[in-house]
Amino acid sequence: MASRLKAVGHSSNLVGLPTDFLASCDFNDQPMPVHISGAREMNDNLFKMLQLASDLQEAGEAFNSYMYAMFGLDPQQRDEKNRGQTRRYRSSFLQLIKGWGIDSNGPEGAVLKGWVESRFGIFPTYHKEMISRISNGAWTTYIMEKMSSRFHNNTIYTQLDLLYEFCQWTLENMVAPEPDSHHALSRHQCL
Repeated sequence: MASRLKAVGHSSNLVGLPTDFLASCDFNDQPMPVHISGAREMNDNLFKMLQLASDLQEAGEAFNSYMYAMFGLDPQQRDEKNRGQTRRYRSSFLQLIKGWGIDSNGPEGAVLKGWVESRFGIFPTYHKEMISRISNGAWTTYIMEKMSSRFHNNTIYTQLDLLYEFCQWTLENMVAPEPDSHHALSRHQCL
């Protein structure tokens, strides 16, 4: 019988389920809804807009409109007095996801891993190399990249919270609205 490794992570998170349970095979065997505390409640208008959508395309358009307006991602939402000047970089969930898709071990990957750590309480185990303990060089590199001010000037974690909740809402309301329906989004083999 193979022994199970205890998950390494924070003792608290923002989803209301024990971190050890979230990172375990038991969670795979007993999937349940996972929501980030306060994300939907603080953005009630977004979810009211989504309820009006008749299909995925309309829901996506509502989500994008909300995100662009809330985080100033749309060029028309930018400050008029800065026209013609070099604009300060504004982090965007779209740019972050694209960068992560190109290199999951780059700075964008570190920010996403940091978001998972802060919301779900689960420490990363790999960033450019195996992270075996908090005091090694791999951990230091991860921390430096996840904390880069380049990505944290526009409440990027809040943007990712809303992206996560939008995906959860979409699954619950458009893809699998039947009670107790679950979709495997990735394969995770437990020993």
